Amino acid sequence: MNLIDFAKTLPADFDELEFVNHLKQSVNLSQIKSLSKAEVNNLFDAAQFLTDYILLVREHQGQEVEEDGHPYVMYRGPYIQNVLTNQTDGPSDFAQLDTFGVGGADKYLG
Repeated sequence: MNLIDFAKTLPADFDELEFVNHLKQSVNLSQIKSLSKAEVNNLFDAAQFLTDYILLVREHQGQEVEEDGHPYVMYRGPYIQNVLTNQTDGPSDFAQLDTFGVGGADKYLG
């Protein structure tokens, strides 16, 4: 399955684990942490391009991209604490490399 198939076959209602398991059919998530730094950068660039492109598609389709005058992006997958979202004084929780963020919203935002 590829990412387009993922988008077409993800059920309307899902929990975090179902989301991750469905995504694993398109991307070997476990393999990402064993990539070289250069390969991780390449993958990040691809993911960032897809994010920007999909945001533009959402905007073009008339989907909400602002709330109260501020940029807004609806996201329904697991919460991943990282350098941009870490709200603690310590390092990010690297156990998420194995849990894929399942339960993260309850743990970090609860």
